[in-house]
Amino acid sequence: MSGAKNCPETPRQKMIGMMYLVLTAMLALNVAAEILNGYKMVNSSLVDSITTTESRVKGLITTMEYMNEQNPVKTKEWLDKTYLVRDECDKMYGILQEFKEGIISAADGGDFEKAKSQPGFDVSRYSMSKPDNLDGASNYAEVNQYETSKTGRGADLQNAIINFRKFVEKMFDNDTARTRVYEITFKTDKIYSDHAKDSVDWVQGTFESMPAIAAVTMISKYQSDVRFAEEAMIQYFRSRTDAGDMRVNKITAVVIPDSKVVMQGGKYHAELALMAVDTTKQPDYYVNGQKLENCMIDRSAGAVGDVKYSGEIVVTNAEGERISYPFESEYSVTPPNATIANEEMNVVYRGYNNIMQIAVPGVSSSKLSVSASGASFTRNGDNWICKVEGGAAEINISVTANVDGKNVSMGSKSFRVRSLPNPTAFIKLSNGDLFSADKGGIKKSQFEGASVVAEYGESENLKANFVVKSFQMSISDGRGGTRKIASEGNKFSSSQLQTIKNMKSGTVISLSNIEFGGAKSGKNLPFAPVTLK
Repeated sequence: MSGAKNCPETPRQKMIGMMYLVLTAMLALNVAAEILNGYKMVNSSLVDSITTTESRVKGLITTMEYMNEQNPVKTKEWLDKTYLVRDECDKMYGILQEFKEGIISAADGGDFEKAKSQPGFDVSRYSMSKPDNLDGASNYAEVNQYETSKTGRGADLQNAIINFRKFVEKMFDNDTARTRVYEITFKTDKIYSDHAKDSVDWVQGTFESMPAIAAVTMISKYQSDVRFAEEAMIQYFRSRTDAGDMRVNKITAVVIPDSKVVMQGGKYHAELALMAVDTTKQPDYYVNGQKLENCMIDRSAGAVGDVKYSGEIVVTNAEGERISYPFESEYSVTPPNATIANEEMNVVYRGYNNIMQIAVPGVSSSKLSVSASGASFTRNGDNWICKVEGGAAEINISVTANVDGKNVSMGSKSFRVRSLPNPTAFIKLSNGDLFSADKGGIKKSQFEGASVVAEYGESENLKANFVVKSFQMSISDGRGGTRKIASEGNKFSSSQLQTIKNMKSGTVISLSNIEFGGAKSGKNLPFAPVTLK
């Protein structure tokens, strides 16, 4: 505005130039004042929002406490987490509040300390006297110290915000969607600074050369975020108390019996329950890893024995989560059987492994116990072996079954005890056929490789084992005399075979003095004479 030497500035021109300078300064001051007033308005709005959110949080906590009184088993876990969230949020809010007051004190100095001493002072409603102070926030955050050693109040605040963010994400079970939200909300990464004309650490970018009111407003924003996060977490806990509840539109009463068949002396046991279903949304049913078409289990009964199986019922709750309800069960497969007995022939034999089938319909054989006075029982697969001991004329067999952990009597039955009958003597041919006198004549050649055996024959159900120890062969000499040749064992001796070879057809041969042992011992089994062909 200064004039040239050949055109000196007049007093009027100097006055006009001075007015331009003053006007420019005044315009700059007005813009700055408007910006600062804008920060004050935003800060005041944040404070109001915080107050409203705190009121809602208190209401939520009261609701959770009431729900816990009504159903502590279902709610206590989530109420405990609610209290934990409340304490952590109050702690984080307090750290931010202390930092905010520190910035205000550093900027306003004595004015703030004087205001604090007044009765009823509320720092959240305090109007800063030096909101444009550019050193208070930087000094209180100890930006210079942070630049050299990464320590100071600003670094402590940054770490507190990071830890709080991790806590919030943990309370939400590290849900991916919610994690992304809170990583942005409580972001403390590097930011671009107009002052430094480059990306700088969060502490420097937030507090260095920042007007005090701007830094205070930023802290209020974090406080508001803390309260919003607190409300969201408690809302989440409240929803989790109902996470296992299914929406239903039909409720019916059902009776679930252990079995529809009850044995005499046993107990009928059933559970009464309410069955609630949603006819518009069917669960998924799985048994042994295989998905079923519906809730019915139809399985073919194969091998006899106990069959165990497990599975799960999967339902989708209102939040879209699939929840699994596992189960285990078992059933018994028994062979088809009918108890048919001839009451006149209830007999067991001494010295013999009496094979007996003992079954109780609906009860696995593995859960049965069998006993009798004067006899012993051992299991042999699905059968029982009864061995009579002593000379009792009768035994009484008792059967018990393990039903629901208790031994229940299934009944008893008496059997007469008899000695084994004598077997019948046969000539066992080399091809395994049994030959007896009623089959007609016998060829000389059939004696080769033949033996004398003692058995019950095909008409007798007993399967006792006998061993022929010796026998005597008698041959008519045609003159009224008899030639006798003995054999030590069950085979025809060489002398007997040679004699038979020299005989004529029509010669009569008798076997006598047949001595046997094994299941029973004896001598002189009858054997009708046979004629050589």
